Amino acid sequence: MYFVWSSDAELSDSYMYVSKAPNGLNYTAWVTGEALVKEPPVATLIGDTDSPTKLSDMILTQFELPILSPRAVSVLEKLGADNIQYFPITIKNWQTGDLEKSYRIANIVGLVNCLDKKHATFNTFPEDENKISWLQQYRILEDKIPVKGRKTPLVFRLGEFPFHVLAHKSVKTAFEKERITGSQFIAPEEFA
Repeated sequence: MYFVWSSDAELSDSYMYVSKAPNGLNYTAWVTGEALVKEPPVATLIGDTDSPTKLSDMILTQFELPILSPRAVSVLEKLGADNIQYFPITIKNWQTGDLEKSYRIANIVGLVNCLDKKHATFNTFPEDENKISWLQQYRILEDKIPVKGRKTPLVFRLGEFPFHVLAHKSVKTAFEKERITGSQFIAPEEFA
């Protein structure tokens, strides 16, 4: 079973929340499912000034790129998630100006076309009815997810709507066991 994996904005009363992508971060390059061949410049995140400065293990962002603590990265590596590129990112404390440099921005490599459009609520772009502009409450066709050897991918981007990262239930279980903060895992059928 797979879940939509994202940061949990409902925790923004407890942890830093970032509503704007930092300058120089080319958001679209990170949601293609393709490997980045050139290391991007180190971006600096600054939390919203009305949010706490305490950091969660998965930084809460509106732009939904996985920005992970060393603990979260370690859990994914121990599970064997081998299709993630990690790059440095700096997080600036908006109150003190202190810089946190141990976090990594994760590029999820791999698109999998497995959306069950018959059981999905979505809109398409007027100029291209094959491109989905918005998606919620859907099913995936797990038999379309490629298996390498006996191993299914632990995380991947949904091919038909690459803004969604899907994570295997083993990722959810491990994050919960290790008490990794800031993430949410929602069944695609319940995603709204």
